[in-house]
Amino acid sequence: MYYVKIFPNVYVDNSTNEVLKDIYFTLEGIEGSDIRFKKVRKNMMEAKAIVTTKAKTYKKLFMYHLDNNNLKHEYLISDSIIWGDNKDIKIDILDINADGTYKIIVDKEFVLN
Repeated sequence: MYYVKIFPNVYVDNSTNEVLKDIYFTLEGIEGSDIRFKKVRKNMMEAKAIVTTKAKTYKKLFMYHLDNNNLKHEYLISDSIIWGDNKDIKIDILDINADGTYKIIVDKEFVLN
């Protein structure tokens, strides 16, 4: 049996000392449910596929979450997601800033070893 990867995965690596809840990913201009990471435990990494079948032209990928005051914080993760591109993306969340935003590093060509 052969495995053919057709969608990119997004990996969220939690390097903070807190459990992170309700992190979402959305593609610009694409209707439908956003990708949700319900919980990412501290010092753990979780992954989900980004379904790109509706991305016929380059789309922006955004990550967002709500802080403790219900303020939405949004981050541009990539500005060039398109159907057929299956490069994985890793977001390393290093810390939570005083204003509720995340300190992140994005690797747009992540390879899981």
